[in-house]
Amino acid sequence: MSFRARFLYYLSYSSLVKRIRYDLAKETVIGFCSLIIISLFYYIFNDFLNIEIQKISLKMRDSFAYYLANAIILLSAIAAGRSIRSERLDSRSCGNAFKYLGEDPKVLRDYWLLRIPSKILMFYIPTWFVCFYSLVDWPWVQIAISVIGMLVISLALIFYPNSRGEQSETRASNRSILKNRVYSASSALLIWRLKQLFKRNRLAQVCLLTSTLFSASLLVLPNPIEAFVVFLSLIAGIQVAFALSFQVASDLSYSWIEKNLGVSHEHYLATLFKLSLILGSLSGTTSMIFYGINNILILGNVSWQILLKIFFIGMTPAFMVPNIIFQIDGRRTFIQILNIILASLFVGTAIFANLAGVLLLPLIAYYGVTSQQGRFYRA
Repeated sequence: MSFRARFLYYLSYSSLVKRIRYDLAKETVIGFCSLIIISLFYYIFNDFLNIEIQKISLKMRDSFAYYLANAIILLSAIAAGRSIRSERLDSRSCGNAFKYLGEDPKVLRDYWLLRIPSKILMFYIPTWFVCFYSLVDWPWVQIAISVIGMLVISLALIFYPNSRGEQSETRASNRSILKNRVYSASSALLIWRLKQLFKRNRLAQVCLLTSTLFSASLLVLPNPIEAFVVFLSLIAGIQVAFALSFQVASDLSYSWIEKNLGVSHEHYLATLFKLSLILGSLSGTTSMIFYGINNILILGNVSWQILLKIFFIGMTPAFMVPNIIFQIDGRRTFIQILNIILASLFVGTAIFANLAGVLLLPLIAYYGVTSQQGRFYRA
């Protein structure tokens, strides 16, 4: 391992430290708030799994923890692989900057041999803590097999050759998605983002497809329990909120273009509210219709109160996005996802307990607008 490669490795992390130091006050607040949210989320989930479910059935708790641990391990492996792959392909990354400056290929190879394992561990260590300390008590052989599986998935994603899909996606991103006609400013902002969500943003498309599958499952459940129906509607709505979060993170990476074109904070937030209402209402309506059809076919009738609860609970997660997206940093999708889950659980529980909980939504909207005033300019 050459000294030059170690020096470049040091530079890559030194640049990160300098970016944090450049805006230390903001980064400190973000870090502190993120730590509180993660700790709260961990406490609530640990209490739910290891106390509440365990009281009902130890076998149910173990089964739930087993499948959840496998899902977390799979998602962590995919996230690590995609993160490093995007860094390798990104022309603005440190590794490619060193390449453009004429570094020796052997030095660059050694640099990536240092960079890839360290970044993989940044994803794996929290995953191991959550899964092997809090969820499951696997023997060492099973742990070793899961770790090897994670490495195989991550390395396959990192070194898989560029696909035609990636190349065509790059070419497609340079083409206009708005028709050659005159749009008002608000219409252009809304329609452009809708087309981005449904045509170009792959992560958002996966989330929207997953949401549709959860909603469609309400059509085939035999005599489902009310609480489980509402839970599926909430999960479908959360997937839509995730799609919105990914789109906002993409927007804010290039927000300077819209700012220079005169897009104000009010314009952007109004567009985000419209987008959240459209997608949230679509998610809630889909779940409500599927459940209604299922209930009519099986029982011959349906309660309008349950239908309303399904609609509003399915709509709530997407509605929360514009109200919390600038509270910390809209580009940090992981923190936004935790925020969305926590806020949706609290508000969804209130609506499930009593339909009057819907009255919380306009209060949340008022707080979201007033507390985030002008933050698009600083994003």
